[in-house]
Amino acid sequence: MTFDPSITKIVVIFLIGIIFFAVTIFRPYSVSVTNRFSLIFFSFLLIVIHFLVFGTSDSIETNEQLISGLAIMTLTFWASNALRDWDLFIKPMNFIMILAILFVYINMPIAILDNNSSYIEGNYTGITSNANILGGYLAIFCMPVLLFGLMRSKSLNSRAFYIFTMLICGYIILITRSRGAILSISVAAIFVVITTDNIKYRTKVFFTSTIFLGAIAGFIQASGKYADLDLSATRDPLLNQRITAIAERPWTGWGFNSDVYNFYYQENAFPAMEKGNTILQIFEEFGLPFGTAISIGIIYLFINTALGVRKTPVGFAFASTLIGSLAHLMFETWLFNFQSFLSIYVWIILLLYAQLKINGLSSDLQRQANR
Repeated sequence: MTFDPSITKIVVIFLIGIIFFAVTIFRPYSVSVTNRFSLIFFSFLLIVIHFLVFGTSDSIETNEQLISGLAIMTLTFWASNALRDWDLFIKPMNFIMILAILFVYINMPIAILDNNSSYIEGNYTGITSNANILGGYLAIFCMPVLLFGLMRSKSLNSRAFYIFTMLICGYIILITRSRGAILSISVAAIFVVITTDNIKYRTKVFFTSTIFLGAIAGFIQASGKYADLDLSATRDPLLNQRITAIAERPWTGWGFNSDVYNFYYQENAFPAMEKGNTILQIFEEFGLPFGTAISIGIIYLFINTALGVRKTPVGFAFASTLIGSLAHLMFETWLFNFQSFLSIYVWIILLLYAQLKINGLSSDLQRQANR
């Protein structure tokens, strides 16, 4: 008996949502939904309707992705109503931290041993199939969680462990030569520096300048990613295809997950449905009018959520992840691939904050308790 990984993910997400639903119905308060969550859900429905009217993809994966998106929303809706407070996410955060540490150390021995089978044209892929995928996992998921662990550590040994693990994580990112990952951790680090109140202005300028210079050095190191090709040469086919697709259907787009312009040269080994830039992907799939609204909404949602969630007990890691993701999406298009790990992780953060905000739903509970 074989299991379809895509179907399995959907089933698991729905089952976890059902568990939170069961918890919620036994709570002594009514179900709550915020305007922000409702607006995100309504936007998702518009994307589905747009796909039904203008969509060109007849792939079964497209339907599975839309169902997975609905499953993520269902999970976060019932999880937020069951837990209702950011403090209760501390324990899941500890589990996430264990996963991040394990992922770094699983990839470390392969990197040190310099196994040729783990490199594609000199770019380290680790246990994944693609260097950009590995870099994204490390930069968006692992590094912010490790930084959160470091800031929360009280003992010298614990701090030394997290610093050492972060150095390994950074080294692996460098040998992936993933420009998106390098940009992601750089922008996230600058965001953390700028939004930390107890750092003096001159110190912020020093750290920001240092991070900026480090990012430039990282991009120079990645400039040899594909032999003698220019730094942008590997992305040019993807971006040109997006522009061609937009020019042919500027007003309506090609629909969610369109694959009309997804053909690659043999030497450019991109993951399936990779489109090079999320904003161009949005314009291609949803057209310029609807795509502009979606793009503005996405950018606002990420930045506003990052600034808000930064103030919550576990928000340090989540805020870094969101800002890093926004930068990473200028190179990758995983956001609407609702079955990818990064998409699931980031949308859960966005949707939980849409429901809980800073104060959670506890104020509703208190009002009902006082009646």
